[in-house]
Amino acid sequence: MAINILLADNGHLYRDILENALGDESVRIVLVRSIAEALEAVAKEYFHCFILAWQLADGEGTELSRKLRNPQLAPYEPIVILTASPSTELAEAASHAGATELFRKQDVEELVTFLRRFLRVHGQMPCRALYVEDARDQQLHLCAQMREWGMEVDAFDSADDAWNAIREKSYDILICDIVLGGHMTGSRFINRIRRQPAPLGNILILATSAFDNAARRIELFHLGIDDYVAKPILPLELKARIQNLLVRKRSEETLLLAKQRAEEASRAKSTFLANMSHELRTPMSAIMGMTRLALRNTADPTLKDQLGKVDVASRHLLNVINDILDISKIEAGCLTLENARFRLGEAIENVASLVGHKAAEKGLQLNIDLAAGLPNLGVIGDPMRLEQILLNLAGNAVKFTSEGSITLRCRIIADDSESLLLRWDVIDTGIGVAAENQEKLFTAFEQADTSITRRYGGTGLGLAISKRLVHMMDGEIGVDSEVGQGSDFWFTVRLNTAGAAVTGMPAVATLLPVEQRLIDVYGGAKVLVVEDEPVNQEVSRSLLEDAGLAVDLAEDGQVAVAMARQQRYALIMMDMQMPNLNGLDATKAIRVDSLNVDTPILAMTANAFEEDRQNCFDAGMNDFVAKPVIPEALYETILRWLSRSQGNAAAQKKP
Repeated sequence: MAINILLADNGHLYRDILENALGDESVRIVLVRSIAEALEAVAKEYFHCFILAWQLADGEGTELSRKLRNPQLAPYEPIVILTASPSTELAEAASHAGATELFRKQDVEELVTFLRRFLRVHGQMPCRALYVEDARDQQLHLCAQMREWGMEVDAFDSADDAWNAIREKSYDILICDIVLGGHMTGSRFINRIRRQPAPLGNILILATSAFDNAARRIELFHLGIDDYVAKPILPLELKARIQNLLVRKRSEETLLLAKQRAEEASRAKSTFLANMSHELRTPMSAIMGMTRLALRNTADPTLKDQLGKVDVASRHLLNVINDILDISKIEAGCLTLENARFRLGEAIENVASLVGHKAAEKGLQLNIDLAAGLPNLGVIGDPMRLEQILLNLAGNAVKFTSEGSITLRCRIIADDSESLLLRWDVIDTGIGVAAENQEKLFTAFEQADTSITRRYGGTGLGLAISKRLVHMMDGEIGVDSEVGQGSDFWFTVRLNTAGAAVTGMPAVATLLPVEQRLIDVYGGAKVLVVEDEPVNQEVSRSLLEDAGLAVDLAEDGQVAVAMARQQRYALIMMDMQMPNLNGLDATKAIRVDSLNVDTPILAMTANAFEEDRQNCFDAGMNDFVAKPVIPEALYETILRWLSRSQGNAAAQKKP
């Protein structure tokens, strides 16, 4: 069905512009140049919309607008008036003349947008409607109108017949008279539908009623209708209300579909990343583990040097893998921060120990500048992620500095009763960053200069990850730098202090190496290692035996459950992904029926997501060791749980 638009203007320019802009629409534009021509055209045929220039050959557009609003001509159709110089006075005059809108002639795009919206409303409405009306003449008349609008209509005189139809056939909209004869009134029919489950209970309902008063309207909406139209029904009003409901429903469906697709995409991405994490970390665990074993067992200086280079390259590759997985987890919304108590000095000590030797190798001085009281201050936050940010910045500082110093500074810039806002600065005397390159530093896979990548290496992910982590900690990050003068990379983070007192924490330097403590205190303790991959079996066994522990091996979860029912162990190390019975199900079985229902079980997994950690805890595991296994971290975790297990056993023996 073509949409007729009457354009009253002194020239053909606007017609040409509109025909070109709306060329793909079913639009017919009729050009007239005077009020008389316009009235003559309206007398001959129906127009859906009117566009009137303010000045016409025989009068003003407002005069024509008043004449068109005659009930016999165009009482409801939109009338747009065009003027070169709109003003408040002209807008009021146009409104008093019955015009719908006033546009500036130069704003063609706004007029085209208005017309396209109008065309969408007045175009065909392909949908399936159920119409219930016992006034036969009105039913026939409106059915003809709706079918002309492109609707498929089933019409019934009674609610009982309509009820049978709506249970057998799917409809987009129900148009129902409130007052119907027969056993079931329209009100009861609507109420009955709204009590049904989706999708029937969610159908669009447009009520028709001859009682157009406030009380009746409120009653209709309490019944659950979406809209209503008062009798006598004007076809144009009915069409506008139906179109409005259909557009709203389709928008909701589109949003719901988009939400579902986004959730599916997020789940698919998380699954892919989890699989990639496992597939990448599992061989890395074998490579790094066997390299370390070979280093420990050889005295050949040349071989030690070669294996050391393999170990360095492996650690670099692992860092790249971790960076890619971190940025992917953040973008997928899968990364969450811990809330653990820790001492700020610990974080600085860890960072200094990791970057200190690299700085020393380059002849750089590493300075630590902490405000008084900060080293021993207890806080609540995520120490691992804080250290990750500091390591990224300090590592870059060492990388891009050939002489001079690196300074790690921390100051308190805000302090209330429950939290601290800390500013951290990593200051170097390196090459610096040009002002035009500083903005893209914190963008994933970007570096200040591609030539830098070739000379210094790196993925360009470290600063992007740091920025996202800082924002997750309610902070900001930035850089102050000049080429050749060095850089100051700074960030702020907010850490809680309420209830964060950390007492009795010994300095790291005063403790024996953790491996030696395991040998001295728990030498000979029996540990069950559940691992299906032969190389990782060998690595795990060697690491644990080097720490003085006695190791039994189980190649899958099924064997592990059987062994746990025959032997009491001090600790169980459980891989997650195994044939026959996976680590989660094996743990659940051990917790229900075995000699190890309360034995600490530590998960060993290449999956690095928070949900994997939570799945471990839900299955009954006590802690989580990520692959590739770092010996020091593994020993620390084992020592902590053996100590806790021994303490619990001692407490239970007390009378």
